[in-house]
Amino acid sequence: MGSTKYSKLSQASAVTKVLILTRFNFRKVIWSLIVSQSRMVNAREGDSVTLECNYTINSSINVTIGWYKWYRHLLHGDEVSNTTGDYKGRVSMTSPSDFTEKASANIILHNVSITDTGMYVCEINITEIISGHGTGNGTFLGVTGETIAPKCRRHFGALSFPAVPCTSGNQSFPPCGDPRSAGNTSTIPSKPHRKPTGFARKITLKTPEKADKPPITAQTS
Repeated sequence: MGSTKYSKLSQASAVTKVLILTRFNFRKVIWSLIVSQSRMVNAREGDSVTLECNYTINSSINVTIGWYKWYRHLLHGDEVSNTTGDYKGRVSMTSPSDFTEKASANIILHNVSITDTGMYVCEINITEIISGHGTGNGTFLGVTGETIAPKCRRHFGALSFPAVPCTSGNQSFPPCGDPRSAGNTSTIPSKPHRKPTGFARKITLKTPEKADKPPITAQTS
């Protein structure tokens, strides 16, 4: 009698363990988190640029508790937020409602500069699910400065002075006014420069002592 009771208890315990293990594996597989980021974003100095980060959960669970962070260069590197480092006052974060309802963890960087160029990594944690932690592969932000177009050569009379820069590598730029220099500085009007030529002038000298003598004539050239 005692052995039969013990056997039934052992069977019940084994069934309970199987149910618990099955439930655990079900949650771990079904409730997984996937984080995605755009690979590259380009911007110019002074722009505001959006760094996108989204997550998906292959479950019908409604997310109510979680958080996200952004880092510079690598995971858990320099944190990117509106209160940290060089980003202070330049970051707009996604609202909590958009994070839970739209699965969005985007940030906006304002007034970007060339020094902001680099890799940005998004980290997300959903505390309500097993395996609720994930990171994206990173977004590379490339910031370029203002491009200054080369100027053409300016003419002053018969001389031509280049406006810096007048060349770019092995490429030279035509004089101002040339059809090929459209969009560059226009030609400065100037009077034509005449080349010096030879001249002759007669100079007549008179001697006051003897005015009756013929005048002395000298010629220069």
